[in-house]
Amino acid sequence: MIDPAANGDFDLDACLRAPVHLSGAIQPHGYLVSCSLADWRIRHVSANVETLLGMPPGELVGQPVNEFIEEDVLSQVSDAIAALATGDATAQRVCTANVGALMTICDVTVHAVDGLLHIELEPQPTRGDTRAPTAIAQRMIARLGQDDVGHDFFRQVAAQVAGLTGYDRVMVYRFREDDSGEVIAEVAADGMEPYLGLRYPATDIPPPARALYLRNRIRIIPDASYEAVPVVPGADASGAPLDLSQHVLRSVAPVHLEYLRNMGVAASMSISIISGGRLWGLIACHHRVPRRVSASARAAADLFGMFVSMRVAAREQERTMERFDRAQRLREAMVVRLAQARDFDQALADELELVREVLECDGAGLAVAGRWHASGRAPASR
Repeated sequence: MIDPAANGDFDLDACLRAPVHLSGAIQPHGYLVSCSLADWRIRHVSANVETLLGMPPGELVGQPVNEFIEEDVLSQVSDAIAALATGDATAQRVCTANVGALMTICDVTVHAVDGLLHIELEPQPTRGDTRAPTAIAQRMIARLGQDDVGHDFFRQVAAQVAGLTGYDRVMVYRFREDDSGEVIAEVAADGMEPYLGLRYPATDIPPPARALYLRNRIRIIPDASYEAVPVVPGADASGAPLDLSQHVLRSVAPVHLEYLRNMGVAASMSISIISGGRLWGLIACHHRVPRRVSASARAAADLFGMFVSMRVAAREQERTMERFDRAQRLREAMVVRLAQARDFDQALADELELVREVLECDGAGLAVAGRWHASGRAPASR
């Protein structure tokens, strides 16, 4: 999201085109270790990794990853990568394990792409989240019931995510046909300004960010005041910037962090709602103070989001078929009436109201035999 008013020199066009997946940095609440799939030697690390693994980043590059991460953890990582469908680069939470010289308890998330295995390590709080993501998601789904995909359904979706994550505000944000957005459901803590019903321009979420929401269904910022941690080295073997599209820890655009701070948001999370391969909307979460959400809870949120996406996609398909059937019936009725009309031109003008129904438009006009006919919101004359 962007805030053009935040800076007098703000370049909106540049922001809309910015390749946010090439940020070259991660957020500081975790660590990144990337190695070659061919030999399992480290190729990239986050600049803060010495805190976890006890060795400076420059010295780690080129070393075998099993010198720093236990074999049993790497075995689970290997199994997870092998189980992924060919070409699927989606990040997967693998396990919780002790990592580094201090045996820090970390959530381990991995994905593989372009010959690199990316291992993301997030230290757990003192009391880790031991809940099974599948069981959590099943309970959330059961509470949705069989209600139609409408206002009550989406409000319950927001309520379930709020209950899981504890965020101050959870919204369901739907994209319209022109890519503008509207808040269609909201659950908010006392004292929060209501956003329900507000609309935002298509530029609120630039195209590069929309593309990433399709590829990476969960995005989280535990602390919007963070300082980004560079990836070392920041480029791949060819000299191209390292692609961080699927990284859970990927640093976001500075202008987005400024946008959040301007709204009084200290932590955020989003869950993508996808229908027909298109980004239908987001479940957007805000909190007034920094807030961590465990990898287990995020995995449950991802499963829940996929179920919501399926319900939305099914309802969208039903509505498409309903509109098609209705249009066919109206068309057939119009054809019959026109075929029986004595004055075809007048009969065609009389059908403008029906044409509006078939096309689902606000107005229609017809110029025939030198005369102008209008229905609904259309010019009174040519």
